[in-house]
Amino acid sequence: MLRRKPMRWPLALGVVLLTLATAEPSLARIDVIPGHRQKIQNNSHSLGVSFGAAGATGFAYRYYFGNNFIQASLLPLVADQGDYLALLSAVQLAHYLLVWNNTTSRKLLPTTTALRATGGVSTFLLSQKDELDAHKENTLSAHVGVGFEMGAVMKHGLSISFDVMLTSIWEDYEFDSLIPMPYGALMYSW
Repeated sequence: MLRRKPMRWPLALGVVLLTLATAEPSLARIDVIPGHRQKIQNNSHSLGVSFGAAGATGFAYRYYFGNNFIQASLLPLVADQGDYLALLSAVQLAHYLLVWNNTTSRKLLPTTTALRATGGVSTFLLSQKDELDAHKENTLSAHVGVGFEMGAVMKHGLSISFDVMLTSIWEDYEFDSLIPMPYGALMYSW
């Protein structure tokens, strides 16, 4: 008779969550490190593009405050001489949990990698006119998840982020689904 191994993923998940809950965030402190003349978080703004499912795609602006940032994205689409109108918009709030700096001289790895918790809402509004009738669709999504940001997280430059978010979707004000969805952004910070 075959013996089944006990499932270890709940224990691993508990260890990871405990580590994240007790770790002191090391990013975006406003105070100066003793012996250094520079703040840890020098960024206050970012511009770029975000991509994701359920309306979280568009041109993005990010504002940093403390260990957090708020990001807004917007993408209007017009086609067929105005008969097809679509508006994708999203607001995202994130908190940096842990940060790893690459202190080696090798440039193969990103300078900084950050683990972050994130959440937000997005909308997809569609208005389409045919010769016979008009069609309107409203989709609202709420997201919560975790992800990584790599690149210039604590200094000026490019960074790329990837998140996996548990997304609840409402179409025309009725609950539709609850599924994990990808989300990402390519941002230039200053």
